[in-house]
Amino acid sequence: MSALPDHLPQTVDGASAHIYAVTKPTVDDLKVMVCLEAAGQGFYGAFAEAAPNDEVRAVFNKNGQEELGHAHRVSRALKLLYDVDFAVPEPSDNPYYDRPSGVALSREMIEGIAKSELAGDALYDLWATNLGHEEAGRLLRLNGREEKSHGERMMRAATLL
Repeated sequence: MSALPDHLPQTVDGASAHIYAVTKPTVDDLKVMVCLEAAGQGFYGAFAEAAPNDEVRAVFNKNGQEELGHAHRVSRALKLLYDVDFAVPEPSDNPYYDRPSGVALSREMIEGIAKSELAGDALYDLWATNLGHEEAGRLLRLNGREEKSHGERMMRAATLL
C-alpha cells in the first residue's frame, strides 16, 4: 500500500518536478519529500552495484545512507511544523522506491545526478527560510548541506569512471 494519497505524485519524475516547484512546503509536500528522499537509498544501492571500483561504490553507498537520513529529518520537520506524524515508509510502501537492475553508469549520468543533488541545497535553504521555524529550518538546512556534499562527491566519482 502506498504511503501517499492518490492526489500526490505517484512517480519519481512527477515527485521531483513537483518538489522543485515548491517554495513553501505544505504537509503534502513534505510527505512527498520524505518518500522521495527515502527512495534515494534504492537508487544509490543500484548505482553502487554497478560501480566499477570500490571508491565509486563507497560514494554511492554513503549517499544512499544519507538520503534515508534526510527522509527521517524531513519527517521530524513535518512533526515540528504541522504536528503530523508521517513515518519514513518501507520500500514496499514507497511509490518512489526502485532498485533498477542493469544500470550502466556513465560520466554524464553521474554528473546529471550531481547537478540534481547540488540543487537540493538551494531548495532546502529556500524552504527553511520560507517556513520560518528555527528547529525545522535547522533540519532542512542540514539536509541541504549534505545534498551539496552528495553532489560534490558525485562530481569526483564521475572522474573515476
